[in-house]
Amino acid sequence: MKNYFIALNPSHENTAWSKAAEDVEFFLSQMGFHPIPVQRFLAGMESCLAETLPADEDGILLLQYPKILFEDFNFDWFLHCMRVHFPQYRLVALIHDLDSIRFGDFFTTGRIAEISTLNQFDFLIAVNDSMKTVLERHGALPRIYSMSLFDYTLKSGCRRVRHKTPTIAFAGNLKYEAFLYQLDKIDWKGTVLHLYGPNLNTQKWKPSAGCRFCGEFPPDELPDAVTDSFGLCWEGNSLDGCHGKIAEYLKYTNSHKTSFYLALGLPVILCEQMPTAAFIKRKHAGIVISSLHELPDAVNSLSEEDYQGLHKNCLRLSHKLRHGCFLGNVILQVMRDMQNCSSSA
Repeated sequence: MKNYFIALNPSHENTAWSKAAEDVEFFLSQMGFHPIPVQRFLAGMESCLAETLPADEDGILLLQYPKILFEDFNFDWFLHCMRVHFPQYRLVALIHDLDSIRFGDFFTTGRIAEISTLNQFDFLIAVNDSMKTVLERHGALPRIYSMSLFDYTLKSGCRRVRHKTPTIAFAGNLKYEAFLYQLDKIDWKGTVLHLYGPNLNTQKWKPSAGCRFCGEFPPDELPDAVTDSFGLCWEGNSLDGCHGKIAEYLKYTNSHKTSFYLALGLPVILCEQMPTAAFIKRKHAGIVISSLHELPDAVNSLSEEDYQGLHKNCLRLSHKLRHGCFLGNVILQVMRDMQNCSSSA
């Protein structure tokens, strides 16, 4: 068995859009997968595949979806060539996003437009159980696996020793976070929220004693810039729960912020509506709240001993995230099922 993935063109955005895809490629390479640069397909789909895939072997060819659609890549012709010339290879789609839910009309029509495309794969990897369930309910036919969390590479920033301070990080693309412009309504009670990321609307932003903007950092520099004791996961247009279209979509995906904070060893504070909340509760790796008005008391009520308990559990998860364990476990399941199917055929 020889396994491959299509390597995407590098991106230079300071957002999770590029970081998540690059980390997937890194960990796949660590697992022995061979990259096929997407640019190679431009010279000819059939010739690229014929030169790359051994005709006398089988294996996995993994694509990151829908990111592959943003490349200059003939997706339909690729699927045709694989079915006709390389049927012994199993196609796997790792699904980062479902744009018909994220940007489309799913919440009014209940339709997932991607199903017909995803049904042309042999195996699907969903980012969590909620995405897996919604795909199954709407007609996805391939076997679907749940990854739980995105793994996260770090060159630095993970600290074995942290102590409780009343500081909380919020890191990410600030463009869509309407709740940020209401933070002056919170009684911060000595706690401080630090914002890190691009696209803050400084004209709408209202600085306060409990909230400070720390700037934008490249992904490799951000871990060292975040020196806070907690990490906040929140989305949408409200301080009281996660509301709005993007917030509703997060019921079916994972906030990449969660992986970032846990990789650093930071206990996570997140909205109870997020699917990751159950995971964080189960692992005792953070605090779940229903309103941002609860955040100051949630932080202030923790003792140093309480904090160290959370931090210790986060370090366990950090080790797994930084070594690709969540993706690795799913890939092992896919390979095991492929072998079982072959032996029973």
